[in-house]
Amino acid sequence: ISLFIHVLNTFLAFNIFKRLRFHALGSFFAAMIFLVHPVQTEAVAHIAGLPDILGATAILLGVFVFLSNLKTIPSTILLALIFIAGLLTKESSITLALLIPLLAFFNWKNYSAEEKARAKTLIGGTLGIAILYTLSRFTILNFHKNLDLHLVENEYTKSLPLRIITFISVIWEYFRLTFFPVSLHFERAFMIYPNLASPWGFFGLITLLTCGGFSYKSFRGNKYFLLGTLWFFIALLPVTGLIPVNATYAERWLYIPIIGVLLLIPAIYEICRTVKSKKIFTGILILILILFGARSIYRNMQWADSLKFYENELKYNESSARLFNQTAQSYFEIGDHDMAIQYFEKGVAADVNRMYPEINYNLANTYFITGNVPAAINQYMHTLSKSPNLIRAHVAMQGVSKEIGNTNMEQSFSAFVERIENGEQINFKKEILPLVETAGASTQRTN
Repeated sequence: ISLFIHVLNTFLAFNIFKRLRFHALGSFFAAMIFLVHPVQTEAVAHIAGLPDILGATAILLGVFVFLSNLKTIPSTILLALIFIAGLLTKESSITLALLIPLLAFFNWKNYSAEEKARAKTLIGGTLGIAILYTLSRFTILNFHKNLDLHLVENEYTKSLPLRIITFISVIWEYFRLTFFPVSLHFERAFMIYPNLASPWGFFGLITLLTCGGFSYKSFRGNKYFLLGTLWFFIALLPVTGLIPVNATYAERWLYIPIIGVLLLIPAIYEICRTVKSKKIFTGILILILILFGARSIYRNMQWADSLKFYENELKYNESSARLFNQTAQSYFEIGDHDMAIQYFEKGVAADVNRMYPEINYNLANTYFITGNVPAAINQYMHTLSKSPNLIRAHVAMQGVSKEIGNTNMEQSFSAFVERIENGEQINFKKEILPLVETAGASTQRTN
């Protein structure tokens, strides 16, 4: 279903380019690059990305309705319904209320008096819905009683200047992902930049100043660059840090903003005055399509294979205990227990803050299946030292106790399970550890 929606969005993007009276061949190539761009893979392949592309559908469909020739009343009703549906699907769809005035500004000189009146009505309607939704979001729909989407309060959530500096610094990442989509991965470090005194901060400032300069020059000309720049940054507005979110940048966040960059393709076709220059530019675009298409195919193959996916993730997150655990589970599922044990052990070593008892639990299960009972008991004990009330670990220890013929330990863990189910808290050092050490089942004391 995600692929179908992505194709639909490509069709809408192409028709939007056409309705803006862009160069036909340039519009086609812009739409095709939107379709095959590798950075779109995360939004399309990841099930959690479905709201992103559905929200994008609402934005593109809303823009299409605005640029259509429907009369004022039908288009106002239809646009309002699309906008509300988009907001309920993905809150970032609120940018539609700013993209519509942008497109009206771009076409304003070409509008008749009747078209200007229609545009004003549609702009007023979408802005009104956006204002009402925003007020509701921070009042009656503010279920968490805070004004951000990042529920953990920290230095980043408390400081708006810090969030803006961080956004400027990650403009480099957006540039790299747009033009050189090579190092693609899902899990990204939550990087906070305290100031702009870094290569990335400097690049972000230069990019903003350059875009501003070219946009001003474009304003006095055909406005293509101005339209593309404003589209890009307006579409990114919800994740610029004005309101804290749970990441500083992500590939899927480029799904709609990248259209702003692609608007430059038909603009360049307009600049190419000779047949030869247009043929050269067409050849370049065909090469880009081939390269991007091949990269997207490879990236989709990674998403389709959990083992390839997690091994790719580990290239960029070598200290993630969670990713080691996921990779190990992928090996376990295909029956490669030796490799599973290796990656579970790496995950245990990476869990320096003792936050993931499930890694020890999974390692213990794998040891038990492969017949290494002492090692299994040891890891179950590490699991319980991290999470004394993890009921499945108690059940597992009950089973191991039965396997080794230790009736006393089996009965004790059965009692622990019953107590946990009744809401009691088990003390690891006072109850679990002495029991196993007395039974002589532990091969190593767990601290």
